[in-house]
Amino acid sequence: MKVLKKAAIALALLAAPAANAQVFEVIHADVEKGGFELEVLNGLTLSDVAVGDERSAHEIAFSYAPFSWWKPTVAVEIANPNGGNAEVEAFEFENVFLWPLGGGHDHSHDHGSGELHFAAAGFIGFELPNQTGLNEAALEIGPIFEMEYGGWLANANLALEIPFADGEDVGFAYALTVSREVSRGIRLGVEFFGDIEEAFGNAPAFDQQEHFIGPAAYFAWDLGHGRILEPRVALLAGYTDAAADAVLSFNVELKF
Repeated sequence: MKVLKKAAIALALLAAPAANAQVFEVIHADVEKGGFELEVLNGLTLSDVAVGDERSAHEIAFSYAPFSWWKPTVAVEIANPNGGNAEVEAFEFENVFLWPLGGGHDHSHDHGSGELHFAAAGFIGFELPNQTGLNEAALEIGPIFEMEYGGWLANANLALEIPFADGEDVGFAYALTVSREVSRGIRLGVEFFGDIEEAFGNAPAFDQQEHFIGPAAYFAWDLGHGRILEPRVALLAGYTDAAADAVLSFNVELKF
C-alpha cells in the first residue's frame, strides 16, 4: 500500500503544470521630479507546489525620477523554490516615460473631487536572467493608461514581451485594475493579470495561458517629511489550467 501511495503522489506531481511563482504589480503613470521610490513585491502561491517549483517570488526595486517625465527603476528578482534555497533569478531595468497629455496623476491621494484626471505613459523594461544571461533576456514595451473620476480609479498596463532567444515569438502581457476610494487613504478594487507566450505566432491554447483575477486593497499613509507608505494586498485566483489556483500578492512602496 505504501508503494502504491508513493506512486500516486509521484503521478500527481508529474501531471501538475510547472509552477513558476511571480510578483504582480500594476504600474502607474506617475512621475514626480526628484522623487525616490523603494518597492518590495511579493507573490506567494497558496495552492500545492511540487518540490523544485517556485513557492514564492520576490522583487526589490529602487527608482529615482531625475525629470518630471522620466522615472528609471533598477530591480532584482528573487525566487524561492519549494524544498530549496532562495536564489537571485534576474535583474531588471525599467523606465516610465510620462506623456504630456491629460490631467496628470494626482499625488494628493484625494480622488473624490469629481474632477476627471487622465494620464498616460510609455514603459520600457529589460530583464536579464541571472543564470542564462543574454540568451534568455527579454525586452518589454507598451503603454500605461490611468483615469480617475469621482473616487474611481482605472489603470491599464499593456506590454509586448520581446525575447532575445532565437526562434521565440513575441508575447503579450496585461495588468488591469479598477478601484474605488472607500475612505481617505483606503481603496478597494479588483485586479486582472494575464500572460500569453508567443501571442502572435504559435500561441498556446487558452487553458495553457496564465490568467488571474481577484480582489485587492490599497492603502496610502502619510508618514510626514514627504514620505508616503503605500501597502497593497491582493488575493488572486487563476482561472486557467496553467495558472496557480490561488496567489497571495503583497507589495509595499515607500515614496520619499
